[in-house]
Amino acid sequence: MDILLGIAVVNAWSVMNGRHVEANMKPLQITEFMEELCEQLLQHGQSTSVPKSSVNASAGHFLHETTLKQSGKRPDRRVRKYCIGCYAKLKEKHGREIARKKTKRVTTECRACNAHYCFGCF
Repeated sequence: MDILLGIAVVNAWSVMNGRHVEANMKPLQITEFMEELCEQLLQHGQSTSVPKSSVNASAGHFLHETTLKQSGKRPDRRVRKYCIGCYAKLKEKHGREIARKKTKRVTTECRACNAHYCFGCF
């Protein structure tokens, strides 16, 4: 595992230095690149940039399974809602009626956005 990670880091460093050369910038040493990579990874959880132009909550954006259960005949089932990403794509292509019928129903939601997404759209 360590070997694969090392290879990936060296490949990323090589690609980045190639782009620096094309842009007439000074290439970074491998140690400088690794330090910047570590800093970026450590700050990733604290980042204020968020996808889908929504407000970043302190918990961050990640999918989790809902715990809400259906009432009535099937209280053992979780509530499923429409994936808003799939719905938007289908609505744009085919209209509201078809999008309403064909959109995926999911039990996952983004905790920060409080919106339901499938893994592909998240």
